Amino acid sequence: MKRKIYLLSVLLVSISTLLFTSCKKDDNSTTTPVAPSITISGVSDPVTVDITNANDVVFNIEITADAGVKTFEAKKTVGSQSNTFNPTKISDVKYNYTYTKADQIADLTSNTQVVFTFTVTDKNGLTGTKTLTINKKAVTVDYNTYTAVLLYGPNDNNSSKTFFASTTGLSYTFTEASGNSGIIDFGFQYDVDGQTYTGLKACLISADKYSLNGHYTTTGWNTTVFKTSTDNFDNINSASGLKTSYDNGSLVPSIGSYPQGSIAKGLTTASVVSFKTAAGKYGLIKVTNVYAGALDAGTITITVKVQK
Repeated sequence: MKRKIYLLSVLLVSISTLLFTSCKKDDNSTTTPVAPSITISGVSDPVTVDITNANDVVFNIEITADAGVKTFEAKKTVGSQSNTFNPTKISDVKYNYTYTKADQIADLTSNTQVVFTFTVTDKNGLTGTKTLTINKKAVTVDYNTYTAVLLYGPNDNNSSKTFFASTTGLSYTFTEASGNSGIIDFGFQYDVDGQTYTGLKACLISADKYSLNGHYTTTGWNTTVFKTSTDNFDNINSASGLKTSYDNGSLVPSIGSYPQGSIAKGLTTASVVSFKTAAGKYGLIKVTNVYAGALDAGTITITVKVQK
């Protein structure tokens, strides 16, 4: 009997020891801390923007940090330059940011990409990072721009740069133009005191009608059609815009022997004229300077946009 009691006591002690040891192991167990994380909503990464027709990019930043947020940093990198910024704070774990049209244009005119980087550090010292990439949409320019094109009135030795070709953006003398008449679109004349027709003054004349002013022989050269325009020259930045400007314009009126649409007359600084070439290309001309004078003493300086 005593032996049975002894064995039972030993068994109970063993069970107690086992239970105690198990509890102790449980009490000493640890859980690995989870690093904080960041999610971005409202947009899909990456975002592609067209700065020629920009819209605000609005997105939300949300932090998950079981240990609580110690610090949060937002950084924008453009090219090799990085700067911190402050998104709108909704709460300790929620933020909102609007990447405005103006900022897109400022950042992406000379760069192709912007990267936003968000970093959170929790109270355990662990960090989490999330990036959002903004890419600039590749834009195909479908028109050419020629600036500071200087044209002179005609002279008696055919040496003045009177004619213009919109396919090259160059000015030509009559001698040069005669060998390239297939590309010449128009010429310039300054009519002093109504020597030809009253009210001409500074004028651009379709290549095929230029000889009507008594200078040079251009019969059979290209026909260019001019229309009036009320558009802001600087705001027309596409081939479709050039066509629309032409379609919305009115044919310049006829005068004397010059038929309707063949001569843009009375041009002054800031005048804008729409045109269509013999090849069916649409263009816009802005006058930047006029100098009055007979023959090649008269000049005009123009900027030209023309469909490719």
